[in-house]
Amino acid sequence: GWDLSLFWMFTILYAVNNGARVINVSLGAPSDSPTLRSAVQAAASRNVLIVAAAGNCGIGGGSCDQTNETSYPAAYPEALAVAATDQNDARAPFSTAASYVGISAPGRTIVSTSPTYPTTLSQRATNPATQTYAVISGTSQATPFVSGVAALVLSREPNLSSVQLKQRLTGTADHLGTAGANEQFGAGHQERRPRAHGADSALDWGARRGGRASQPVE
Repeated sequence: GWDLSLFWMFTILYAVNNGARVINVSLGAPSDSPTLRSAVQAAASRNVLIVAAAGNCGIGGGSCDQTNETSYPAAYPEALAVAATDQNDARAPFSTAASYVGISAPGRTIVSTSPTYPTTLSQRATNPATQTYAVISGTSQATPFVSGVAALVLSREPNLSSVQLKQRLTGTADHLGTAGANEQFGAGHQERRPRAHGADSALDWGARRGGRASQPVE
């Protein structure tokens, strides 16, 4: 059959080769694939940041083989792994807790577009007959918040390297949980305002330029 990691590799490399600086990866698999790993490493070598869902293998995570099962590509050191929080800035119970978690963002009951054909998500009891928009929970819903903030930071400081961008995001996150980086939240919650050196936050700067920084849907 078709190797999903091969498909993911082609997708990542396509984005890299067409000028992407930030790639949102709202998916994951429990197996470390050399194919996928090589794509993430290639992106890093081209100064592209991979922002990836940490996984939904926490308590009540559902279909995982074990609690807090490792998810790739989030677990690769070049990626920034995103955990999910709820409306109270607490860890969403399904969110994977692991040493590779780098940051967290809202991921509980997020309104999102859904395919116009029936899917597992759009046919859940919590989303009856919903095929255009759905209320979805997961680290895949948290990840785009971080990717969007990363893009805003680059709009202010396009010369940042992918490593510097990752450090900026984690270094300006709102700390949650135990002291220091932790397995539940990583460096903290990336909902609000990552600050550029000597400047207002990227979100404020984008708003002044005519854009609007949307607040998380909770």
